[in-house]
Amino acid sequence: MHQIPKPILEKFFSKTRLEKYQNLADLAGQNSDFLKLYQNNSKYSEKFFTALSQFEVILRNAVNEQLIQDFGEDWFEEKCFNFSVRQKDMIRACFQTQRVSILPKFCATFWQNFAAVSGIQQKILPKNEPKFGQKRNVVGLKTGSNEAKMRLLGKKKEINSCNITSNLSFGFWINLFSSDYDKILWRSSLYKIFYTTKAKPGRGKLRERLEKFLILRNRISHCECIVHFPLQKYHLQLIEVIGWINSDIAKWLELETNLQNL
Repeated sequence: MHQIPKPILEKFFSKTRLEKYQNLADLAGQNSDFLKLYQNNSKYSEKFFTALSQFEVILRNAVNEQLIQDFGEDWFEEKCFNFSVRQKDMIRACFQTQRVSILPKFCATFWQNFAAVSGIQQKILPKNEPKFGQKRNVVGLKTGSNEAKMRLLGKKKEINSCNITSNLSFGFWINLFSSDYDKILWRSSLYKIFYTTKAKPGRGKLRERLEKFLILRNRISHCECIVHFPLQKYHLQLIEVIGWINSDIAKWLELETNLQNL
């Protein structure tokens, strides 16, 4: 393997970043192998991200299908769900695609900043929506629907549950399993997704695992260190959750994302 001087590595990957791997290598008694540890982190991240990405698609489609069965094609308009302001923002953003699609993609940022500082924002976007650049909550849901609209800029798609589903974040779907929706969604609908086997997991246990998967997915997305996580355990838990939904898909994904091959 080509040897790269440590000063060069620290210059381009940052000293602070590499210190995490150096400390882990020291704890393992492998002082000179911090770069190998860094490389292994990339390999594990790639493998795990594949599994998590597939799981996100499986989860959101399973939830969407179940909610359609129990509440109809337009389940996202059900007032009884009492969606939070953040969740309504995410859903509303999907509805507003065509309203902002007249703006060219290449000038989206320009118009966003121009509207915010010139006082004409309400002439471009509906008056009842939040301002640009509002903060995310702890699970990554955005309070500013305008940011999501700009992301969907130019996508003139039909408004239906399928398109709504593909444009909502992983955090949105995980939040549906919080205690806030225990009676409204879990006990009346969502439990059916996971009760196809004898396991019959409780909402609390499921929510705890989903939160772990979200944290891990976000760390991988930001190229953070994950080699100190119990990855084999998390992988087994991920496959188990997928197995609660469908055993065939779980077996297939387990073979495709086997961490033992690394």
